[in-house]
Amino acid sequence: TPARFLSMPNGNWSLRHYQALIDNPAWLSATLLSVRIAVMSATIATALALAFSLGIWMFRPWFAGMLIGLVLMPMVAPPVVSAITLYFFLISLSKMNDYVGYDTPIGVAIAHAVMIAPFAVVLITVALAQIDRRIDLAARGFGAGIVQRVFKVILPNIRFGVLTAFFLAFVLSWEEIG
Repeated sequence: TPARFLSMPNGNWSLRHYQALIDNPAWLSATLLSVRIAVMSATIATALALAFSLGIWMFRPWFAGMLIGLVLMPMVAPPVVSAITLYFFLISLSKMNDYVGYDTPIGVAIAHAVMIAPFAVVLITVALAQIDRRIDLAARGFGAGIVQRVFKVILPNIRFGVLTAFFLAFVLSWEEIG
């Protein structure tokens, strides 16, 4: 809006507030810190979700449903319970290391990663469900080891699922997990 204060648009459009956001160093540094935390947390959450989902998909343990339910628990737990749990977890971590406190960027990124990892698990598990297992069995039959199967057969087939999981994790962290 063309007004100096934030108001409802009345037909006139302006980018004045975005310009003020960029020009003010305090707002710009806060925005860059938010981006840094979102990238860190999305990377952590996506890596954890990928490792978990690949383990479930490749090894198919009989208790896979229970593990998935445990991983998805932060999605259904009340935010207050999750916040208290994460607070005490980060306090105990900060006693061992000053860089991972509840009020440091790394601590915030870990807390965000814990809360957004279930969303990434859902997306990557769905992507893995679309893969024909016979491709993996053929690679194993031709002598490919587990690392070769993961990096040359499975990951190329789920790359869009992994990228989508990263993007969703980034957005959820950026907007502070809803």
